[in-house]
Amino acid sequence: MISVLASLLPSCYKMVLIMRYVFLHLLAFVVLAISLGAGRAYSQQSTEPAPDKITEILPEIPTKLRRQSSMREAFRSVQLRVQVQRFETMQGPPPFILDTTGARPLFRYERGGEVLVLTPVYTTRGDTLYKNDQGQVVLRLHRVGSATLFPRPRSQGVIAWTTGSASELGPPRVSIRRMTRLLGQIATDLAETLDHDLSISVIGATEQNAWLYLDAAMNVRSSFRQMRRAKAPDIWRKITMIRIGPAEQPAASISDFTMNLSITPQMGFSGRPSSLQIQNILSGQAALLPDELSSFPALADEEELLDDANSPTAKEVTFVGAR
Repeated sequence: MISVLASLLPSCYKMVLIMRYVFLHLLAFVVLAISLGAGRAYSQQSTEPAPDKITEILPEIPTKLRRQSSMREAFRSVQLRVQVQRFETMQGPPPFILDTTGARPLFRYERGGEVLVLTPVYTTRGDTLYKNDQGQVVLRLHRVGSATLFPRPRSQGVIAWTTGSASELGPPRVSIRRMTRLLGQIATDLAETLDHDLSISVIGATEQNAWLYLDAAMNVRSSFRQMRRAKAPDIWRKITMIRIGPAEQPAASISDFTMNLSITPQMGFSGRPSSLQIQNILSGQAALLPDELSSFPALADEEELLDDANSPTAKEVTFVGAR
């Protein structure tokens, strides 16, 4: 019996070695499969937030968009769907509105102020830069939906994010009566700023384009205030008359202490010189964005518009401001 067991011992030893070899390989395969499965689950978790997180972050996104494969695609879909967006900032500047419904994007702070006409520039990363008429970047819209606002040239930028849709920055309704009253006030304000008498002459204003004449005059007032704060060269202090009239293209120039503003009503906000252009004409240097917001004056109500419906065209009206 002992001799028989002794003869079988080498075979049993070989079988044990084979089973051990197979077991180790099976164990390694199982460990590798578990590692790959865990890595894939972690990758999906890190790139795609849970459905309840998407609902919390994007409460205004429709259910269909919440089912997008990633947050980036969801934000991109909202960008394409909403053409007038309201943005809020983390600190400093107030909320602002970006209107892309027209041929040129429009920008304005929610509390009021000048409407800036911007030019979009698309980057290779998928972001969009919005520049003003002086080539300064005002806003950077990231492809994932967030944004960076540059309230001042060469600033570091302020983080902003969209909070949904807003009302279009369309032309306001202003009657000739209201334009006349407010241009008289602007002439008086400019006279006090310049410390001498000044007159504003308006040619060709109608009920349809009176708002643009008023907007151009407000840009002049904003420019003069900025020039005074910046302590710019004194050539702007010698202006005694501002003439605003229609032309084929908007422009601004100075001749014999008279500032001439050419406006093109059919071009909307693009049809009047901006405060940045006016500053550039006055100083010959790069214009600065205004430090303060200048709200648009209260507009004419329905009753006033009806009263002025038959008022004549203002062929040439002069408003004198005394210091």
